[in-house]
Amino acid sequence: MIEPIYLTEHFTLVTSDGMYQPLWKGLDVSRFDVLNLILITAFDRPTSGSINVSIFTGMQRQSTDNLALAGSFPAASPGASTGQRLTLTSANNTGFLRYVFWHSSGLGANAVRLMIYGTGRTLGNR
Repeated sequence: MIEPIYLTEHFTLVTSDGMYQPLWKGLDVSRFDVLNLILITAFDRPTSGSINVSIFTGMQRQSTDNLALAGSFPAASPGASTGQRLTLTSANNTGFLRYVFWHSSGLGANAVRLMIYGTGRTLGNR
């Protein structure tokens, strides 16, 4: 079964480096085996530099303690293609746990709007 998933409901403004998705908005992906994600970025005040967006995973939504890196999108920069793709599977050592969250880094003096969405797939019978 394939379902649409949204890590952001709409474009989210990122203005500071090291910003996590609000933890209470962490997406429960425990029913999926594969996540196919797309990152769309729009730079508000483009200067030099780029933004790195990573997906972290964990078993709870109360703190960033014990979150593990599940994967990272290729760096996005002003003027570059905005449709970056990332596939995560639960069957390998770079998989995911119950919740996933996005995290930004390397922003510099830019302000970026980002949207992350995609599909969650269940393999076999559940």
